[in-house]
Amino acid sequence: MPALTYAQRKARVLGPLTDGNHLTLVIETLLEIGLPTYLDETVRQDGETVTPGTPGVQPWNSLQTHPITVTEELAEDALPRLVVVDGGTIGAPYGPDSNGLIGHTWRIGIAVEIAGASMNDAQAKAGAYGASIRALMTHHLADFHDQVSLVQWTSSAPATGTALLGAERRSIAAVEEQFAVRVDGVLRDDSELTLPGPGDEPVDPADPGDSPVITQTDLTVHPSLEIEDA
Repeated sequence: MPALTYAQRKARVLGPLTDGNHLTLVIETLLEIGLPTYLDETVRQDGETVTPGTPGVQPWNSLQTHPITVTEELAEDALPRLVVVDGGTIGAPYGPDSNGLIGHTWRIGIAVEIAGASMNDAQAKAGAYGASIRALMTHHLADFHDQVSLVQWTSSAPATGTALLGAERRSIAAVEEQFAVRVDGVLRDDSELTLPGPGDEPVDPADPGDSPVITQTDLTVHPSLEIEDA
């Protein structure tokens, strides 16, 4: 067996380091690959008319509160819009397991906003997207992320409104599907890596040897702006 590289030894010592951004990136990939097929099947079952294909997934900084608000003015090609939201973790972490790994459950929201020729048309299209997302996430997220052990659909929140889409006022419908996603092995409860002591020389990443000491890195911290007293 060939000797492990320094990067491989470090990864083995540190264990998994997973965050919500990593999870949302995996979900975006899943949606881009699988949603067109699920949308086609939902449309076939319901007989609704939805434009083929999937809108590009866009990042969203914070989970929306219910009900979803519909933007008043949009570019002509802004819809349909699909966003994935990392809502943070739910409850307390679980574990460690027999391998010393700790897991946690993330709250994930996936929202779709779409225009229609009428409000009924817009709602039907948003509903088709919602049903497709619920099934796709439940069926296949664990196939795209080795650490995901459970996906639970927890709620669905619809919203409607009108918006100026380009130069035309259109009926708009939106839906947000929320999930609880259990991720095993988010981190390990201990590490063989040690912090460098006062007399230790920094580890050279180019020639680390077998040192179990964390590499020292110089950071530049920008101070916050101070508010002067009036």
